[in-house]
Amino acid sequence: MNVLKSNYLIHFHQNEMHIFALTSFFNKKIMKSISENGYNYISVGSGQPVLILHGLMGGLSNFDGVFKYFPKLGYQVIAPELPIYTSSLLNTNVKFFAKFAYNFIKFKNLKNVIILGNSLGGHEGLIFSKLYPKLTK
Repeated sequence: MNVLKSNYLIHFHQNEMHIFALTSFFNKKIMKSISENGYNYISVGSGQPVLILHGLMGGLSNFDGVFKYFPKLGYQVIAPELPIYTSSLLNTNVKFFAKFAYNFIKFKNLKNVIILGNSLGGHEGLIFSKLYPKLTK
């Protein structure tokens, strides 16, 4: 299945998601989704983690510069797919997504995480800071 999103084509194949840039080279694969323990996410680079919390309708193309720039400076940029469309209606709220981010951080054993959110993800980051003040600076 293919989904056209902003400047990217998202291609789903055999439980994997591949993202292709539609700019310079149409089929140049730039990132690969990882699926483990019920989480789907993209991770680029290594070092201090930067956790991207996406918005309700925003695509990862909103963070293209982050994925390209920060890994070169020694950061691991991680973007988990929020369970917006797979959770029950009662669980589609900011507090639930903040707890999702907390559980993802615990699962990945991430330390000293920088949280970067856009739109809904920004609200999620604020609630995360309120719920888990010892994990934020």
